[in-house]
Formats: sequence, C-alpha cells, structure tokens
Amino acid sequence: MLGAFASGSFADSQYLLYKDGETVSGITGSDLQGVSIKNNSSMTNSDFSGATITPPNEKDEAGRSKYAISVRQGGSLSDTKFDNAVITCAYENPCYAIWLGDNAKLADKDYANATLTNVSFNGVKIDVANNYPIAAYHSTLTNVSFDNAKINFGTGDNKEMGAFWFSSVKASDMSFRNVSITHGFASNAVFAISGNQNTWTSIKNADFRGMTVNGSLFTKENFAISDDGSRVEVCNAIMGNGTIYSAGVYDWDSSKQEVELPLSAENKGLILANASDKLTIDGGSATLDVNSKVSSGKIVLENGGKLDIADSTKLIIDGALEFIVDSENVDLADIIGFGEDATIVIADTQDQQAALDAFLNMIKYNDNGELKTATVSDLQNLSGNIASVPEPSTWAAIFGAFALALAVYKRRK
Repeated sequence: MLGAFASGSFADSQYLLYKDGETVSGITGSDLQGVSIKNNSSMTNSDFSGATITPPNEKDEAGRSKYAISVRQGGSLSDTKFDNAVITCAYENPCYAIWLGDNAKLADKDYANATLTNVSFNGVKIDVANNYPIAAYHSTLTNVSFDNAKINFGTGDNKEMGAFWFSSVKASDMSFRNVSITHGFASNAVFAISGNQNTWTSIKNADFRGMTVNGSLFTKENFAISDDGSRVEVCNAIMGNGTIYSAGVYDWDSSKQEVELPLSAENKGLILANASDKLTIDGGSATLDVNSKVSSGKIVLENGGKLDIADSTKLIIDGALEFIVDSENVDLADIIGFGEDATIVIADTQDQQAALDAFLNMIKYNDNGELKTATVSDLQNLSGNIASVPEPSTWAAIFGAFALALAVYKRRK
C-alpha cells in the first residue's frame, strides 16, 4: 500500500492509495492492484497507459465492493491517461472496474463530489463478472473519454446490471465513440441514469457514434432513465447512428428547476438554451431529425465535423447561436447539409436576405482566442433552406396594411 508519494513510477502489483489530502502528479504504473484517490486527495498529469489494473485484495471501509480504480470522497483526477489499460474484476462479490464519487459523511467530515477533468480511458479493456463496470455517484465529469473501449460484463450470476451507472452526476463533453459492449445482461438497457429528490443527473454533449451493444448500434433504448421522482436529463447526445437526441424525466417541485428544459421521454432533438450549452461534432457528421428551437449556445464543428439537417426538419434559431468552425474560409456544404425541405428558420428577421445575413454572421472561427466571423462560400443552393420570421411588430404592420387595403377594397365595392 502506498501513500504520500508526490511522483514516481510503480509496478509489481502495488496498490496506489492516496487518502490524506495528498496532491500528486507525474505518477505512472504498469502492474497495479488498485488506484485509489480519496479524502480530498488529488492526482494530475499522470499516465497509466497500457497498465494492468486489478482491485486490491481488500474491501472499502464499510466492507463493501472492491474497486480497481476509484476517485471518492472529494478526490480529484485531472489530465491523466488510462489509455489501452486492461482492467479485470473477477471477484464473485460486487466489484467495480471504475468507481467515481460518493460524497458520504465519514468521521463527521463532509466530502465534496469527486471530480474528473480531462481524463481518457481510450482503448481500455474492461472485464467485470458481477457489477457495473463503470459507476459514478455524486461526481462531476468533464471531458472524459472512453473512445474505442471494449467492455465485457454480466458473465457471473448477477445479470441485472449495466455497463454504466450514473446517479447524481453532472457530466459534460464526454466521448464514447466506437465503444464495444458485450454482456450477458438480462436487458440491453446498459446505461442507467438516476437521481434523487435533492440532486439530479445531467449528461450533456456526449458522443456515442459507433458505440455498439452486443453488436447493435447504441440507441435511446440502451438508456435506462429513472422516472421514480428524480430529475435526469440527456442533452445533445449523438447516438450510435449519428442522430442527435435529448430527453429526460423531471418529476420535482418546479420552483427548484435549475435550467430551462422541456423534459420528457420524447426526443427533443437539439437543446441549446444557455450561453454555456453546446453540441460538439468532432469529425464526421451528426444528423438533426427532430424539429428543434434553440436560443443560445454553440454548435462546435471540429476537425471537419458537419451538421446534417434531415428531410422536412426545421432548426429554429431564436437568439445568439454561434457555429464554431475550423478555419476562416469554409464551404457551406462542408459544415451543414440540408435534406429535402430541410430549413433553418431565423427569428426576428424581415425577409429571406436578412435571414441569410443573420445566419452567415453566426458562423465563427477562433483567431487566437477571439471569435471572428468566417467567410462562407458555396451559397448558390442555400436560398430555399433559410427562412425568416418577422418580429411581432412587423407582423402587426403587415396585418394592419392588409386590413386597411381590405377596408378600402370594400368601400370601393
């Protein structure tokens, strides 16, 4: 068992345990019996790529489950890689490959949520017999990636679990691209999301493109969203087939509502209501196939990413939306695709030319930290895809003029 090491490289089945408020960095390891960061300890700038990690030969303080990797009780992990690591939990009793969170009160001391920021588990191989391979509870996850991970679970007696369990979690900018999940689970609802009466779970801007469950692309049916009096939401997720999905359950005192979201089990498509909201399409394309109205935030198109608007689908922009592209000069066809009768509607514009001008002004590029308006070409086929919605005062003037003309017409008759 190790502790109080500020940096170093470890192997030979050692257990890395940081539990007394330590701050460590530059840790590496190749053959480990557990990595545990808890009791307000923190780890940063560490690299466990390619490591073999198994749980330690002990249980937690309450005699409960074993964890191969755990960040708990106010622990924090940032700028760290577990890429291509192999994590195995063969215990018959509950055993988690990755456990994040738990703000339990211990020894009369309250611990804040666990936090993970800029952590990658890309290409990790996880094999768990009898529990959720990845569980997050009372934690905040930002820019955490599981791309190309291979997860196998449900091979033991307990077949009532899933691959992921998030409860009382705030997760944003997560990536699960090309994750392969295989299991002996009783159902294919492998991503469980729940909350409680005092906290809520939110997954925003997550990319599931190419993710499969027993060989089939990840869909909304693979979510198990709790509706037992808690608040949960999935906003701007890109599903396995590339379609954009937002939904959730909200069964809580409306006076406590923290964000403006029309939550229901029905797919709401794209939800961008606040300046901090965003949809990121990193390479490839994502498809909006549900009519959506947005009022603020960003659509970030990185590394050639493209937004496709499906046939007969409307994207209504009623506010300060920005499209962030890679470079100063872009072809419209490279960043936005329009299906048959697909339309972007710009609110509070008087005519189609005003709508087009407003839309082009929303397309920005990053110039050394400053967002500037991009130059967009290939506009010849755009006229039928951009529509205006005049301001209410303009509609009143139009209807007023029409009423006056009608009155004059009637007098003449």
